[in-house]
Amino acid sequence: MPLWLYVVPALMLVCGIVILLTDIRTIESVLVLITGIAFVAYSANSLMEYLAVRRYKKSHPSSGTTDVIEIG
Repeated sequence: MPLWLYVVPALMLVCGIVILLTDIRTIESVLVLITGIAFVAYSANSLMEYLAVRRYKKSHPSSGTTDVIEIG
C-alpha cells in the first residue's frame, strides 16, 4: 500500500486529539475549522484510494475468478 494512504487517517487522529485538548471558549471556531479540513481530507483520501484501486484493476485484469482474502 502506498504511504500516502496512511497520511490522511493519521492527520485525522491528530485533529481529534487537538479538539479534545482545546479550551471550551475557543472550541467553536476550532471545531468548525478542523471539521471542514477533516471532510476535505477524508474525501481527498477516498478519491486517491478509488484511483489506486482503479489503476490496479486496469493493470491486473481478472480472469473471472474472485479472490478470497482471509483476515485473522
